[in-house]
Amino acid sequence: NTLRWDRLDINQNHRQNHGLAVTNSGIVVSFGGYDIDTDCSRNGNSLRTIDLEQDEMYWKDQHKFSINKEWPGPRRCHGMCNIEQDKVVMFGGRDCLGTALFDIWILDTAPLRSEGNKDDVSLWTKLKPKGKIRSRVREVVSIAHAGGKIYLFGKTPRSRGEVESFDLSSHKWERQVTCGQEPPEQDCQVHSIDNVKRLITISNHEPLACGMFNRMDILDMETTPMTWSTVNDISWCG
Repeated sequence: NTLRWDRLDINQNHRQNHGLAVTNSGIVVSFGGYDIDTDCSRNGNSLRTIDLEQDEMYWKDQHKFSINKEWPGPRRCHGMCNIEQDKVVMFGGRDCLGTALFDIWILDTAPLRSEGNKDDVSLWTKLKPKGKIRSRVREVVSIAHAGGKIYLFGKTPRSRGEVESFDLSSHKWERQVTCGQEPPEQDCQVHSIDNVKRLITISNHEPLACGMFNRMDILDMETTPMTWSTVNDISWCG
């Protein structure tokens, strides 16, 4: 079978360094970042969504939920991933002044599809970690969920490349031991965990002429210690 990308004809989301995730129930979530023509402080904590179950798909602003409710502050270069049917977890990034953030938030998207008065609805919940994350992983992170934990990896000039896990039940951080050659410094990453517990990062280290991603690294999470490997023969141009 051949896998194929289909491009959706929707209104554009002119954001840079925003967080992006898709729930299992089919809601695309974009949070924060900044518009090309404005600065981070103006709408760096805005929430936009696309409902993939609707016949007409478009980016929808969800500012109406922010009135008098707990809501994350403006940020960029943060990590987001789905954790349950309708929920998304968000970690860290940097605020508009460049200060590192280490907070963790849970977004519940289920109310976005509910009918009736939404004035009392609160979408965001801020978690209270027990202890602090030990590494400098905080921006441009690969983040994914497996077995009740989120796993973080980020390697930039400000992040050394450790793998950290956060238990969503106990709210505790844990440094993960890895072996093998870890990915190099990366300007951009996407990520996933497949059915056999492998963290996959795809990056634009030494970008190709077409500007596309050209490196894939896989962390096997079922080995002890967890093991990095690199897939060399990939091409995203064409």
